[in-house]
Amino acid sequence: MPLHDWTRVSANVFHSFHVGWLWTITRALNGGLLPAGYQARAEEYLGPFQSDVLTLETASGGGEPARGVAPGAAPVPTVVLAPPRFETWRERRVAVFSARDERRVAVVEVVSPGNKDSQQRAQFFRGKLLECLGSGLHLLVIDVLPATGVAPGFAAEVARDLGDTSGKVGPGGRAVTSFERRSDPLAVRIYHAALHEGQPLPAAPLFLLGDAHVDLPLEATYLEALEGLGRGDRDALVGRPPV
Repeated sequence: MPLHDWTRVSANVFHSFHVGWLWTITRALNGGLLPAGYQARAEEYLGPFQSDVLTLETASGGGEPARGVAPGAAPVPTVVLAPPRFETWRERRVAVFSARDERRVAVVEVVSPGNKDSQQRAQFFRGKLLECLGSGLHLLVIDVLPATGVAPGFAAEVARDLGDTSGKVGPGGRAVTSFERRSDPLAVRIYHAALHEGQPLPAAPLFLLGDAHVDLPLEATYLEALEGLGRGDRDALVGRPPV
């Protein structure tokens, strides 16, 4: 099913979908996509910043790779940056943890209308993304919403904040961007793909420890989350007159 025009429905409808999508992403990760030693959970608040999905390493880390894990065949980055340092910024995501020490490894953020409706909220959200990277976490940002005047494109803005001048991470909403955070040497590899209304969503790389990553099935989780909406909301989303 192609990507929808979410401007056809209210922010409240998207919020309902957003909650469902976080759940289907978490269930896909915990249902065999993550290798042994990792687990994902949805979180509403986490310390100084909020998240959608956390990816965690568990005490049994280092086990056999699970379905979807690619320890060596890494995708080709759009751009590789070497920021001289990271500042710290303060601010629901899915995250990946260690059961042994609750160590965070990666974060999935799904952009919502509230992240784009004011300059203050847009700056706050961008700061949250930078704080994740500054904390050494891998980051996957999923944005199915069009750009606004105060939020022309979070991926491009974060890349610019990290020192990118190549212009390869283009502005605009509707994009999926994976940030691979490396420590030695300090670098951020960015994997960016534009999303288009009317076209299916691609799989997106979510990086773990070492060179491992899993390909998150955005299309399958998106479709599953859509099934959780009421019929009237789904009809409005595709421009179908109410029955």
